[in-house]
Amino acid sequence: MWATWGLLVLAAGLGLRHAMAPDHLAAVGTFVRATRAKTRQSIHHALRIGGGHALGMLVMGIVILGVAHSVPKTLVGTLSCISGLWLMLLSTWILLDLLWPGWRFGMSQLTRWREQRAPKMNSRSVTAGAWGVGLLFGIAVSPGDLAIFTLALAKVAQPMLALSLFFTFLAALLAGLSVLGLILAWRSQGLGVRVSQGLSGLSGFFGLGIGFMLVAGFLH
Repeated sequence: MWATWGLLVLAAGLGLRHAMAPDHLAAVGTFVRATRAKTRQSIHHALRIGGGHALGMLVMGIVILGVAHSVPKTLVGTLSCISGLWLMLLSTWILLDLLWPGWRFGMSQLTRWREQRAPKMNSRSVTAGAWGVGLLFGIAVSPGDLAIFTLALAKVAQPMLALSLFFTFLAALLAGLSVLGLILAWRSQGLGVRVSQGLSGLSGFFGLGIGFMLVAGFLH
């Protein structure tokens, strides 16, 4: 029983950590700047992105869990190791960006393009764009997505537990993105920057720990 609750807490932690991923921060931030959003509107942008993300992950989850019984156990271990390595690399990137901002220089061309486009976005394109971006995030399986898929796949012999882990992750992801939207709405006051940095730091350390546990085989 305690092991089950521990796995559910872990799934929630993975969802919250994934919500603070750099690509989500950039995406939500772009839509917040595009509309000069206040608190409620910022949360709406974040939830639309999260909703699209959840839909994309549901599609991928159905595909992955649908073929789970034909996947060899050795492959589950390999996927777990790959997921852990990806998660550790991403977490290291987050921590480097916080502790040593000068390690990378300037914005990418894509980020520059987003900044140039942001003031021109209207309400309809913002709404559709937020759902579309989230859907792409969900379909393009990232390290955070792979971590929960691997965890659920390892428990596929217990279907209810596997589904509970998956939906707990999605609920935590939506909650985390809502908080992220709120934080970005506070940026103009200076508070959002500090809170965002603190949450990113926690996300980085948590990701390193979970990544190590996946690589070491403690979670499968």
